[in-house]
Amino acid sequence: MWLTAAGIAGLLWGSFAASFAYRWPRAQSVWRGRSRCPACGRNLRAVMLIPLLSFLCLKGRCSDCHAAISYRYPLSEIVSAVSFVVIAALAGPGANALWLLALAALLLPLAMVDLEFQLLPDVLLLPAALLGLFHHLHLGFPQGSWQMAALGLLIGAGTGLGLRFAIRYWKKQEGLGLGDVKFFGLAGWWCGALALGDFMLISGLAGLAFATLWRA
Repeated sequence: MWLTAAGIAGLLWGSFAASFAYRWPRAQSVWRGRSRCPACGRNLRAVMLIPLLSFLCLKGRCSDCHAAISYRYPLSEIVSAVSFVVIAALAGPGANALWLLALAALLLPLAMVDLEFQLLPDVLLLPAALLGLFHHLHLGFPQGSWQMAALGLLIGAGTGLGLRFAIRYWKKQEGLGLGDVKFFGLAGWWCGALALGDFMLISGLAGLAFATLWRA
């Protein structure tokens, strides 16, 4: 029941995340207005908003104009559902799982916007940082002390800044934005100094796989 609930929640959130990733960079309201077909502009009926199933039933095409629906929508729903189930399975029922699921819910649209527009919105980064603070206050700081979390933040942000300046110096162009620097700091804040390297390796590999599918 726990894993089933996590999977369903992941599917629903993946649908919203895809909508956010489409609307927010285009300065459209994320909360107002019904979803529309990008090709013909028709409002999507309720049956067309069912995560994954609607895409399969419609065979990947709009029911009105028959334009192809981007595979990124079902991809985001599948990735979200799998992520939620994996977190729920590893963490088990409890507060820690809920905190981690909330973090995953913020990271998914963050990754989607970054891959398409090379932006990491503060509207997602700042809540993720606050979420980390509340998580630490509730369940304890990483490696047992707030100093390790703060040090992780400094190391992460410092690494991001170092890479930013190095790329600018050697390639004479921007390689990393300030959003990337903030994300590195966010990773250190959540993981702590001692686990930051492992997190960056794992997240880098996962991000590469997701980016390959997203841009295919």
